[in-house]
This record gives sequence, structure tokens and C-alpha cells, in this order.
Amino acid sequence: MNNDPLHRPAIVRQVSELIGATPLFALCRPESDARLLLKLEQFNPTGTAKTRMARQMVIDAEERGLLRTGGRIIESTSGSTGLGLAVVAAERGYTFTAVVDHHVARDKLRAMQAMGTELGSAGGVVYEVLTRMTSLAPGTTMVALINDGGEKYLDTVSDDDWMSARDLLAPDVEREVDELLAKLRRVAPEALA
Repeated sequence: MNNDPLHRPAIVRQVSELIGATPLFALCRPESDARLLLKLEQFNPTGTAKTRMARQMVIDAEERGLLRTGGRIIESTSGSTGLGLAVVAAERGYTFTAVVDHHVARDKLRAMQAMGTELGSAGGVVYEVLTRMTSLAPGTTMVALINDGGEKYLDTVSDDDWMSARDLLAPDVEREVDELLAKLRRVAPEALA
């Protein structure tokens, strides 16, 4: 991969080779010879700068040994990061689960599914991980990416009334998460280390 930000390959073999190879547009150049360049990120695959971030998240997890061949990526997404992760996961042979709620644009969901993405429930990343814990092989470690205190925004992290008013809480899912946590916590503390 060429790291020159101005290089856009003529022919590529993988979609991810196009990530970040977006054109620069010179918007203006005043008499002072200063200039304003716009990096046109909409020319990334999936049309967003978040594709670049998604690729880097996967590369970082691979380099740190957290993501290995045949691994699974689970991410809470409203679409753009999920599209980027779908591209990278499909190319690298990972299973990708996008945890979404009913606010996600349907076209983004269809695009992710077309790349092999599994869609998770509105219960969130923690819910998806917890429901899979008992089916994991002994000694397996699962890494869940948590942002903004889980699936809640930082300023509303403790405000379930705010979340309920916007139909962002599912009481039955929250009850199930509590039950799953109670079962998993019965494991001896030394086994968690």
C-alpha cells in the first residue's frame, strides 16, 4: 500500500486499497499564495471518512493480536462505521456483526448485509457479546468495542428516562442482560483473571 496521500492507484485488487486515496480540491488561493484544500472523503469506498477509521481499527486489533484469522468483529453502529467495517471484514475473512437500532438508514443495512454482515439486536454490543459467551470455546477471549459508555451518549449515560422517551431502551432486553450477567458472575472470580 502506498502511503502517499496524493497517490490514487490506477488499478486495485481490493476495495480497501482505495480507502484514503481521496482527491484534494483546491478551493481557493488568495494573493498571499496561501491555499485551502478540501480532502474529498466522499470518494472513499462507502462514501465516508469513517471507512478510513474502520480499516485502522481492524489493523490495530490485528497488530495487537486481538483479532486473528477467522475472528469476529462486533460493533455498535448507526451505519457509516459499519459500512467500513463490513468492507474490511469481508476482504480479510472476518465475521462482522453490526449492532443497530431502528434509527439506521435501511440502505446502509442492505449494503452491510450484501457484504455478509450479520445484524444484531437493539440490545447493544454488550447484549450481543453476552448472548454468545456460553457458546465460545474454552479459553476464548472476545473483545467488544464500547463507545460513549455503551450504547448511550455520554451526557445521557445515566438518564434512562431520556433514552426511554426516544425509544432507545428495550426493557425486555435490559432484563435479559441483567439475567445473563447474573449467570456469568456466578463464575469464580479467579477464573475471570
